[in-house]
Amino acid sequence: MGVLLFGISSCSDDDDPIIIGPQPIEEEEILITDESGATLVNTKDIVLGESEDDVVFEMTSTLLAASGSKLQVNIVNDGTINVSQSGPRRFFVAEAGFVAQPAAATAACDIKLGRWRTALRDFSQTRDLFLGRGVKMDFSGGELFLTRSEDCVDGTAYSVAPAALLHNAGGDPYVYECLGYQTMAFSAADEDADVLEWDQSDRTVSLYSNK
Repeated sequence: MGVLLFGISSCSDDDDPIIIGPQPIEEEEILITDESGATLVNTKDIVLGESEDDVVFEMTSTLLAASGSKLQVNIVNDGTINVSQSGPRRFFVAEAGFVAQPAAATAACDIKLGRWRTALRDFSQTRDLFLGRGVKMDFSGGELFLTRSEDCVDGTAYSVAPAALLHNAGGDPYVYECLGYQTMAFSAADEDADVLEWDQSDRTVSLYSNK
């Protein structure tokens, strides 16, 4: 596969039409991929807000044609990504988005979740953690490290079911598939400040102050 720039970077040729990368483009950073996969890592503090675009993602995988689906993209966030919207105009915004173009509607972006640091919130309502339109997401072995958001109420249980974490922005004929959720884990990012309770049967998580 060669070298991918850290940014909106094409790893496209006749066999692998797919665009992946974090934003914004920073050409001095590179990412090496092999024939079977690529890993995208964010280590910075990012704020996503108003945009003239219809979609705003910090990390993205865009499938241009079905043959590109053979590349598995591993995603890691060790930094912070803050997302927000204000004003009358509404648009898709998420920490990471995985989108198949119409020409690849019967295929899917192949995503593997690794470590991901994020603020606990009502993901089922905000729909701004992961967003997919044509996606197959493997949660197995992945882990969310949760911090306290401004809207997080102490002790309140928030859904961390697959459909809450990964918003389905497609519908027929786009693929939406979640795998390996049973082996996913959830932890408090700051265990000195917070205690995390994870109800595996109800698929909810809550944070309590440890102070």
